[in-house]
Amino acid sequence: MKRISLVLVFILLCCLCGSALAAFPDQLQGYQAKQKTWQYMEFGAYPTDEDGTVRPILWRVLSTDGKQAYMVSEYILFAHRVDPNCYPINKSTSMYGGWDTSELFNELNGDFVKTAFTEAERGALVTMADGGTVSLLDAQDVKNKKLGFTAEKLRQAQSTAYAKANGLFVYQGAKQYSPYWLRTRSESKDYAQRKVQDDGKLGYISVEVSDVGVRPVITLDLSKFMNLEGAGTQADPFRVALPAANDATDTEAADETEPGEETPGKAAAADEAEAGEPAENEAGAAEPAADSCVRYATEYAAIFPALTDEGFLPAGEPEFIYEDENYGLWLYASQDIRVEIVRKERQVTRNRPWRWFEADLFVRPGSDEFLRVYYHDQNPKGKKTVEIDEIAYENHLVFSMNADWYYYRVLRNAKRKVMPVGLILRQGEVLYNDPAKKLWSTIPNRDILALYPDGNMEAYDYNGITADELVAKKAYDVLSFGPVLVKDGEITDQTVKISARQSDNPRSGIGLVSPGHYVGIVMEGKRRGFSTGCTVEEFAELFQAKGCQTAYNLDGGGTVSMMFMGKYVNRMGQFQANARKQIEALGLGVSEKVQKK
Repeated sequence: MKRISLVLVFILLCCLCGSALAAFPDQLQGYQAKQKTWQYMEFGAYPTDEDGTVRPILWRVLSTDGKQAYMVSEYILFAHRVDPNCYPINKSTSMYGGWDTSELFNELNGDFVKTAFTEAERGALVTMADGGTVSLLDAQDVKNKKLGFTAEKLRQAQSTAYAKANGLFVYQGAKQYSPYWLRTRSESKDYAQRKVQDDGKLGYISVEVSDVGVRPVITLDLSKFMNLEGAGTQADPFRVALPAANDATDTEAADETEPGEETPGKAAAADEAEAGEPAENEAGAAEPAADSCVRYATEYAAIFPALTDEGFLPAGEPEFIYEDENYGLWLYASQDIRVEIVRKERQVTRNRPWRWFEADLFVRPGSDEFLRVYYHDQNPKGKKTVEIDEIAYENHLVFSMNADWYYYRVLRNAKRKVMPVGLILRQGEVLYNDPAKKLWSTIPNRDILALYPDGNMEAYDYNGITADELVAKKAYDVLSFGPVLVKDGEITDQTVKISARQSDNPRSGIGLVSPGHYVGIVMEGKRRGFSTGCTVEEFAELFQAKGCQTAYNLDGGGTVSMMFMGKYVNRMGQFQANARKQIEALGLGVSEKVQKK
């Protein structure tokens, strides 16, 4: 009797479990047209509160076929650009490759998946048509009445406090709606993506804009769930139970690197450690060993070919050129110079995103190379202005950036003198000996920067040295703009004073760590939701962080430009396609591979 009773109990339990599992899909209805409402489910977890506290993600169930459920997050979870690749400076050809190759697609299916879902939860995600397990709504979804989008107001979305505190644009109305991305590419603008605006209407905007919200969608395999709890309302959403995940396996899965996610040349730090190789830094590049004798060590040894102990190509090796727009990395090496340009970003505050470019420029001791000024028509006294990339092409410059744009002041003085031009030398010859007569508290204040053929650089106050003294010191090129940002490793008082009168702007500057190691930095600005620009003092801090003993502010605003192999790496403000036409550019390195297309 006991044996029969146990068998009956076992059969009864199986029937009950089977009934629960069979009934589970029937409980999910997606959008309920009669009630004009959706069902809701909690699944996964993500930072939600302003301080980053993690809470369950609330999903709106849009549709279900009894086997799978298609859901969108009820709230915007974070802000992010779709892709950094918008269009080149002349806007002739889009560099945006489309949704399934975009930075945001990789983010959703890389870091977001690992952060938001456990291993067991990831196992319940279905791969969707675009190839991801996490995606976005498309333009047809938000027009589909069967999914519940029967009016524009039903497309509107609010956000989590975490998203608001981390760069999301928020319409300052009573309900504080925000725009969010769709996965559909704009048909009229090749560099733009469709979005739902804060008013619920459809629009588009450049893929580079970083303050637009992300409202993920997922498809769940319902057969993976053990049971279902809750009423399915927004106040009491469904909650699902999954088979317990192996903690060790889950940790390993969280540490995995998704395809296409690695920084170029990056290898697993743990594998390197086991092999006795140097550990990687955060950028994914090998750190030089403590006893390294490399004069100019590189973080990108895994990408560069073998370099000499001084940090340049061995004799006989062809020049090395590496360009990766997606990751923001441009590298060059020859027997005499090495160039490393890195794109960097920072969300300083909610409404102050930064994007800037840092160029480390190295010159082999004893070579004839040094940072100098190059000209249109190779004429130091020329007065015809051209696009600055034209100057780079004419002179075959590996690296180039804007200089002091002193000619603007020459033009302003054409009829009558209205401002000092400054102290200007080119190729050792004095072109203008017109220093400021007083201490200016605006930009430019006509501080002085001297470049020397031995790879050195010296900065002076506006009245700190004369033209004759600079000629006697054999200064090759002398610029007049300023202020001097950093002197003897410290940010100058003049920088702090001028900065107090300045707002965020695009900026350009040059610094020196030691003779033969220059640092060029350009800060993008005036690009809503993408890069606001920075103050003068903040700009100086970037040079100081690079270890510069000297740093100098060059002409900013619409003049800001940095180029690699004759092509822009930075972008201009949203209302400006090209940098101002100029007569010259700072440059280092000549390569016949720099040719105008």
